[in-house]
Amino acid sequence: MNVLKYMSVVAVVCLIGLTARPEDKPDYAKFIVGKWKVIKAAPDTVPEGTIIEFTKDGKLKASVKKGKNTETFEGTYTLDGDKLKTKVGDKERETITIVKISETEMSTKDEDGKEVVLKRTK
Repeated sequence: MNVLKYMSVVAVVCLIGLTARPEDKPDYAKFIVGKWKVIKAAPDTVPEGTIIEFTKDGKLKASVKKGKNTETFEGTYTLDGDKLKTKVGDKERETITIVKISETEMSTKDEDGKEVVLKRTK
């Protein structure tokens, strides 16, 4: 009888082990598309309140408020896993790592470890 109980426990543990797997990586390309607002930013990064729009075809548009004026920049982006590279005009920016991304929130760090947190607006 004890052997049957033991085998039942082993069978359950094996089934749990087969269904349990490490958390899947998010689909960065799917989640990044849309408009994002910077809600928290380390000094010397991007100003809080900046709106960045990423499109499916690898283009980006950023609107940055400076005092009473708003500056708009257009460029491109590429994703390689969690690595985000942007280019505005002829100037390539540093590689940014996407630390966390979901339907509603994204958190990034630059090469110096400075963090920027964004919330989806659309």
